[in-house]
Amino acid sequence: MTDYKYQFEQYLQVQKRYSVHTVLNYLSDINQFEKYMNLQSNHVGILQISYFDIRAWIANLSNEGVSARSICRKIASLKAFYRYFLKIQVIATNPMLKIGSPKIRKRLPEFIPENQMGPLVNLAHEAKSTANNEIDQKASDNSVEIVFRNSLILRVLYECGFRRSELITLKVQQVNFLACQIKVLGKGNKERIVPCSKELIELLKSYIVENNKNTSDYLFANTKGNKLDPREVYRIVNHSLKDISTINKKSPHILRHSFATHISNNGGDLNAIKTLLGHSSLAATQIYTHNSIERLKDIYQKAHPKGE
Repeated sequence: MTDYKYQFEQYLQVQKRYSVHTVLNYLSDINQFEKYMNLQSNHVGILQISYFDIRAWIANLSNEGVSARSICRKIASLKAFYRYFLKIQVIATNPMLKIGSPKIRKRLPEFIPENQMGPLVNLAHEAKSTANNEIDQKASDNSVEIVFRNSLILRVLYECGFRRSELITLKVQQVNFLACQIKVLGKGNKERIVPCSKELIELLKSYIVENNKNTSDYLFANTKGNKLDPREVYRIVNHSLKDISTINKKSPHILRHSFATHISNNGGDLNAIKTLLGHSSLAATQIYTHNSIERLKDIYQKAHPKGE
């Protein structure tokens, strides 16, 4: 990796405190742009490019069928890159200054209907009962513990609305068992406190007690006591949701969407949802003002003169 990219990577990791996944996305976009520039006849270094070079690259992406959403992300990566080097006076002008982003058609977030959440919520109870039976029988393998851990991962993601990166870095000390709340470190190194049910707290207590041989600080660790890999968390959620819901996308973020949507559908205040999700602006939270079609039908039937 060249010095300037390494310098930018360190800035994202140390100063901005971005997740590994986010940093990799930034670097991937910058590498892609640099490869494009290397193929051009008027090849110049990535720190010497002009506004017109970037416009040509964006046009090329569009011609290749890259979605507007992906182009917006790549533009955001380059804006952060050049803004940083302008700030530390490596470049004199910012070539991204007048670069706009294509309009993105807003998509309603996918979520699991509330009436399908019962099996997911009950998974942890079933796993706890199995774990207790295995402990009584002095079972030696850890497969039951892993099932209990996985069921709690699903429960915490849904009940607390955490991002995958937030769940992975959760430590036992961040759980306040008396107050029934969890302190989490979100994007931009911002702390927030999320309340949770007494039921979830009791399940977490049981999980910690039954895993007392695990000396890891992480609430959810792998078999070696290390932080879980993001891909492993995705696999756990994807596999479990296949038996619970018929929605197409089965990812950790779907549980976050479901968390916010269900609170909104049950009358939750938008500002409260913003705080719970750790959003920096209300604009990001407004996508959850949508309602499920079932709720819209219910409102229509109750409120419209011809609704019956």
